[in-house]
This record gives sequence, C-alpha cells and structure tokens, in this order.
Amino acid sequence: MAAENATNEQTWRSTRMSIEIEDDFDAAVAKYEEAVPTYPAKRFAELAASRTPWEEVVRITKQLTPHAFLIYWKSPADTIMSLAGHSARSAAYLMGNHVKAETMYPHDPTSLLYVPIRTLITRIDGENPRFTFDQPSTQLSSLDLPTITATGLEIDRQLALLLEHLEWTVPTRLIGSNSTAGPT
Repeated sequence: MAAENATNEQTWRSTRMSIEIEDDFDAAVAKYEEAVPTYPAKRFAELAASRTPWEEVVRITKQLTPHAFLIYWKSPADTIMSLAGHSARSAAYLMGNHVKAETMYPHDPTSLLYVPIRTLITRIDGENPRFTFDQPSTQLSSLDLPTITATGLEIDRQLALLLEHLEWTVPTRLIGSNSTAGPT
C-alpha cells in the first residue's frame, strides 16, 4: 500500500463555458479550424532534433498563430459514435500554444494538465451547434501560483479575442477575468 504522504489531493472550482453558434455544425468546424491552424508536428520535431534556439521557436510559433493558438489534436468523435446509432455531431480538440505553456512550465510542470485547452464543438439534433471549454484561468488557478494564474488570465483574454474573430459570443467572464475560482 502506498504511503499516505505520497499523495496530494486538491479540490477547486472550474467554470465551463458553452457558447451557442449561429452557423451550422460543418461551417462552425471549418471556421474554427481556419482560424486555429494545426500544429505542424514534423516541423517542430525537426526544430527539436536540430536543437534550434528557443527564440527561433517563439518566432516561428508567432508566424503560425494569427489568433494565438494551434490545434494539437482533433477527434471527430461523432464518426465512431454514429456506429452506436447516435446522431449528435461533435469534434473535440486540444488547442493551445507551447510558447505560452513554456512560461508556466518552470513554475509547475503540472500546468500541462490544463494547457493545451480541451475544446469541443457539438450539435444535438434540433439545436444550434455549441462551442464548449473550461475557462483556462479557473483551471490554472488551481495550482495556486500567482505567475501561473496571471498566465491563465492572459489565455482567457486570447481566447476572448479568438471568439471575437470567429464572431461567436464572448462570455463576459473571459474579458474581465479578475475573479478566478482558486483552490477551496
């Protein structure tokens, strides 16, 4: 049996946001994926293999991210779920920015639990699509480190700017995120 002092448990509150989208599902997915490019894994693997200086990685990342984010992973979950007879549509993503993640990493690598951000576009029959995510600052504030919480607030603002670009509703809490739900 593991020693009691080998574990650490923490409970905190997180805010999930779900935004109704006026586009149809396929148009919403296309619009999102156009605004948030796919992470070029092969290119960054080559940079890592050649030990490219971090400053160059930052420069390249800025060129690739017109709206601050990259898509690191996508799952068209509805494809497999349709085999069970389900008609809901969904596309799940991991969206983030490794340059932003790096600013938190030296303070607490556990921050990588929350970045990249999980995002989801869904549509249930008879309803408009929705874009859903957990507010980054409420996730990151659980680490109880001011530098990481501040970065979480910055990610909130970048996400608000992305939503504005997409012409999707921007939740008020993302814009003025000075109140995060930290550890309880």
